[in-house]
Amino acid sequence: MLIHFLMDHEIELVANDVLLGEYSKFALELGASEFFELIQSVVIIVNPSEDYVSDCKQYFPKNQMADAVHAATCLQSNAVLISNDKHFDKIREMKIIEVWKISEAIENFLDKLPYLLSSIN
Repeated sequence: MLIHFLMDHEIELVANDVLLGEYSKFALELGASEFFELIQSVVIIVNPSEDYVSDCKQYFPKNQMADAVHAATCLQSNAVLISNDKHFDKIREMKIIEVWKISEAIENFLDKLPYLLSSIN
């Protein structure tokens, strides 16, 4: 189901080079190289400008610059950030970017489930 979801052109998966580097490391550790290659083949790469990073970094501890880059990517591309990481709570509360907890994302994606199932048949 996830594969069909990622291939759905109505949904764009956005990432930056920092996030792909993190995912690559985890994919190697978990033996999930093929899944990472699939993700990499459908993701839209958006590396945020310094202005967007500057706008976001004030909402993160200095040692969490990667999170500021992820938020800046979402701000620049008008994407929703999906994470349970508490580092994103402040920027979410300030409504700088839209941040969904993983459970929220699942609920929102389940709303599209009938469409996905009909597109598979």
